[in-house]
Amino acid sequence: MKPTIISALLILFLSKGFGQFKSYGIFKSGYYIDSSGNHISGLLKYNIGYDRFADHKYGDSRLIYKAIIDADKIKFNSGLIMGFVINDDSFAVINNVHVFGSVYPKEFAQVLETGTIELFEYASVGGNGTSFNDVRVFILKKGPGQWEVIKKNFMEIMESCISDDAELMSLVKNKVLKYKDLREIVHRYNVFKTKENS
Repeated sequence: MKPTIISALLILFLSKGFGQFKSYGIFKSGYYIDSSGNHISGLLKYNIGYDRFADHKYGDSRLIYKAIIDADKIKFNSGLIMGFVINDDSFAVINNVHVFGSVYPKEFAQVLETGTIELFEYASVGGNGTSFNDVRVFILKKGPGQWEVIKKNFMEIMESCISDDAELMSLVKNKVLKYKDLREIVHRYNVFKTKENS
């Protein structure tokens, strides 16, 4: 498998819940990180699939910011800011997201795990014009490589990325840990590498 290249502009704090992406439909406290790295606090609302049919250069998700509840709204795409935090959940800008047959050069994705392997979750809305559904893509980064992980390629990617941890790889091959356990697998591998390097 030939990995695509990803550049995470910013890795924030760990967030919660593999496979439990939240659509932030109301304003909540948080902050965004501007292009100079400044943290700007206020009220944030994150809309996935906000501009489904717009130019995909900066993805189809948008962050809406208010300094205070009665202030004017300011909209940001992934080309304008480096990331943001809403409550305990952190989002970074990543490159080359493949979804719906399109490539988004830049897009927001939730940070699930950080370390030797970084794990992100990209969410959007798919549909046929009459019905719509949430779509999630799990993106794994190790070194210069990026993989979009699905059940079909899960084992191949694990063999490429965690084989130096023989014990963990054995659990994956014997199906003790499966695709649904991807976040736990990445976390265990990062702990293994931290101990190895200490």
